[in-house]
Amino acid sequence: YILEDSDCSVLFAGNDFATLVNQLEMDELQTITIGPEWSEWIPGQTPPMQASAHFYSSHVTYDLPGVLPEPDEIFLQLYTSGTTSKPKGVPLTHFNVVALLEQLRLEIPGFGTDSRNLVCAPFFHIAGVGCLFLGLFGGAANFVLPRFDPLAVIEGIGKLGLTHGLMVPAMQQAVISHPEARKGDFHSLKHLIYGASPISRSLLMASHSVLQCDYTQAYGLTETTGVATILSMDDHRAILSGQADHLAASAGKPAAGIEMEIRNEDGICNAGESG
Repeated sequence: YILEDSDCSVLFAGNDFATLVNQLEMDELQTITIGPEWSEWIPGQTPPMQASAHFYSSHVTYDLPGVLPEPDEIFLQLYTSGTTSKPKGVPLTHFNVVALLEQLRLEIPGFGTDSRNLVCAPFFHIAGVGCLFLGLFGGAANFVLPRFDPLAVIEGIGKLGLTHGLMVPAMQQAVISHPEARKGDFHSLKHLIYGASPISRSLLMASHSVLQCDYTQAYGLTETTGVATILSMDDHRAILSGQADHLAASAGKPAAGIEMEIRNEDGICNAGESG
């Protein structure tokens, strides 16, 4: 459904998806398996571009012509599911994605070229693909897990010295509950982003007791490129220190560049009113 709805013409697939791809009955869809097929396909592409861009595979460096896109060109289309209809495609522009990364970069101190970024959320979700692009945007090294695995996260942080990443509360619970977490080395970890659900104060305390890092909560949706409000690193420090327990129930404040209204049946709420 998504391939047809997006009018997809080329599909890149990992080897794990080869069987599923072979079952597709779409005559006009070109499928490229990542590996030898990709290495053979990419040198023959000649997009109408002007600048210089480099594309890397595991074997070859390709020097292709490239061009800087316009900010309002569509960069990414993610699908978000409703409760009563098929998934809906959300087209996001280059400007949308760069604005997201600027918001997160304001919140994550010290994230840059010496950072080592854990990417373990799925790319069909704005959180996963946003975390990936955050590493590219900041010049960090991205360490991408094929799928979330608590043991792989524990070993990756310890062996690779990972410094940043994104793990939703359920992922954090799985990591700190794993038997190997008691022997894990988390001293390199500086900061985690989470979202998708609130985090209870008890889970935050338990996660911090094991991981000993800072936290930022991002609340948003696909249509806002993932972020609308941010519960900041300082807010989390206040919660952990017992100075601001009430903030544990908050989704934070509007992120940079976000305009927000809280309304009830009479219109925009006054300060202190629920809406």
